[in-house]
Amino acid sequence: MAARGARPIAGDSYRRWLPAGGPASRRTRALTTARRSGVRALTVMGGVPALRPVSRLGMRLLFDHLAADWDTIRKDPMYVVNFVRGLEQLPARLGARPAPRTILDVACGTGLATGVLLERFARARVTGVDIAPRMVAAAAERFPAAEFLQASGDALPFKNGSFDLVTSLDGFFDVAELSRVCAPGGAIFLAYSNAQVPIRRSLNDLASEAEAAGLRAEWEQTAQGWWLWASAG
Repeated sequence: MAARGARPIAGDSYRRWLPAGGPASRRTRALTTARRSGVRALTVMGGVPALRPVSRLGMRLLFDHLAADWDTIRKDPMYVVNFVRGLEQLPARLGARPAPRTILDVACGTGLATGVLLERFARARVTGVDIAPRMVAAAAERFPAAEFLQASGDALPFKNGSFDLVTSLDGFFDVAELSRVCAPGGAIFLAYSNAQVPIRRSLNDLASEAEAAGLRAEWEQTAQGWWLWASAG
């Protein structure tokens, strides 16, 4: 049963993460452990303004290295099912307001969530950003109907209020920065899956960040993961 409203405990910030396809060798397990520790450290550093340049560099190098295998790592449908189900709530969130015409997908990777957005909002202008240039290149080749840029989720190269809908799936970002680029009356949709993910942020922390940014936030947790909707009014 889904849990709404009351803020749940989000669980581990990082879960076991191995590419699918058979038993892992000792070397692979060692590399996975090193990546796990590295991503955890970089995520913590990203929350400290003075250390963000180091965090950005580390994230870019790590995810550039993984870009060629990213679609294989994330081929399990569990990665996207929670995003799709949460996105189905958008009409209720918008009420009488029109469907979004401009959409930003933050930490887009190779475009897993971007593809869903393109299919669901065929008339919208969809933009994806990711900190890793090789991820951006792969996404642009896979989804030429969208625009892709290299950018960090805590320093977006857009004017205030540029997007009607801002989303992120299993990503790292600054909620206040997402709020800055979200248009008045727009919505922010953040989702994390219960599949093996390299970055898994605490729902408690994100809900607190949304409140600190002056956003109205609601969240839901299911067997597939959790999502958070936020808006400024």
